[in-house]
Amino acid sequence: MRRRFLLALFAFTVVVLVVLEVPLANGYRQRERESVIDGLERDATALSAIAVGDLRQGDVGSLRVLADRYARQAHAGVTIFDTAGHVVLAEGPTPSSAIRSGLTAELNRALAGETPSGIVHRPGPDLLYVATPIGAGPSSLGVTVVTAPTSALEDRVHRAWVELGILGVLVLAVSAALGLLLARSLLRPLARLDEAVAGLQAGDLTARAMVSSGPPELATLARRFNAMADRLQQLLEAQQAFVADASHQLRTPLTALRLRLESIDASLGSTGAEPDVEAAIAESHRLSRLIDGLLALAKVEASRPTRTVVDVAAIVDDRVQAWSPLAEERGVVVRSRVPPAVTALAVPGFMEQVLDNLIANALDVSPARTAVELFVERSGDWVEVHVVDEGPGLTAAERRRAFDRFWRKDGAGREQGSGLGLAIVRQLVRLSGGDVELRSATGRGLDAVVRLEAAGRRTPAMVPG
Repeated sequence: MRRRFLLALFAFTVVVLVVLEVPLANGYRQRERESVIDGLERDATALSAIAVGDLRQGDVGSLRVLADRYARQAHAGVTIFDTAGHVVLAEGPTPSSAIRSGLTAELNRALAGETPSGIVHRPGPDLLYVATPIGAGPSSLGVTVVTAPTSALEDRVHRAWVELGILGVLVLAVSAALGLLLARSLLRPLARLDEAVAGLQAGDLTARAMVSSGPPELATLARRFNAMADRLQQLLEAQQAFVADASHQLRTPLTALRLRLESIDASLGSTGAEPDVEAAIAESHRLSRLIDGLLALAKVEASRPTRTVVDVAAIVDDRVQAWSPLAEERGVVVRSRVPPAVTALAVPGFMEQVLDNLIANALDVSPARTAVELFVERSGDWVEVHVVDEGPGLTAAERRRAFDRFWRKDGAGREQGSGLGLAIVRQLVRLSGGDVELRSATGRGLDAVVRLEAAGRRTPAMVPG
């Protein structure tokens, strides 16, 4: 934004300078030219007045001396023509032939009593000229032509252009300095506000914007952001406190209720009420798991940890070894197929929790004498971890809803969990900068795929949930 602001200010300043300086330079050139021509006209008129008497008396010598003195002092040329167009005298650096060849029509106009002026273009410097009649009307004795090279005029114009250019550069420099100061005063509060927003987005609830010098609108915006952050922090802290307090307060009566139900179940004997008591005990267990799941999900959603490089192959092998004994009790084989040295970006400890949830779900639906297979593969810039079971699987509609909170497959028994496991898995994977999806396994079963960024693709960063 600062660069765009400075570029816009620079472009505006350049346009203003061009609009002002170009007409000013052209006007200066025109005025200088008119000033030189006016001076030449005055000199030519004076010389013509003097030449009237000398030509009538035939005293060309004194006229030549006067013309030579004037030519040396004014650095100009003087040429006098008679009425037939012949050169009477020519003094100064201007060749009479150049004037006569370029000013035939103008000389005739001068003999008619006019005073033409303009520029003669020829090889070398152009010439400014003024032609005045010697005498008037039919009694005209000739024409006096005074010329001056345009080089002196062009030098003055060029100096003026250079001075205007230097002035323009100075104006641009001052404008750039003022624009930089203005940009800093305007954008520094915005940069601090952006840092505060980034901190709050990353999970730092203590991030606040500095309310300092700057435009009053930005100071008001910073105060409102701080007020919003304070309110958000209060709400989140109140929510976390409520979840923690509720879970702790509910655990004690649930434990007492379960113990009472188990005691009643033991003392009932065979009265026919055993199924109802067992169902109540199962519900108390499910409610306890539900509370634990809600507490775990709330803790995960409130965290904004930093990712690091983790050894995916080692994590998969470790979880397979940890779950193999329980799988053997159920008649299920847990095996892995992992290439060596596979690393990815993830939050430390999160991948273990994800695999524990997915393996537990796979074991719950796997029939005896089947297998749960874990394998890892690279897919472009991503590392994919697959957990494949041979259970009944899910339909496409069920796979889309499986990550919703409290969702359970229709017909599942009450002991099938709280419906929060996959929601926790998705949140853990997203905090690690990845994604998770359920696919239909080849033939039968479900393929749970966890995708993480491969290590080395980019620098580990804070990933918002």
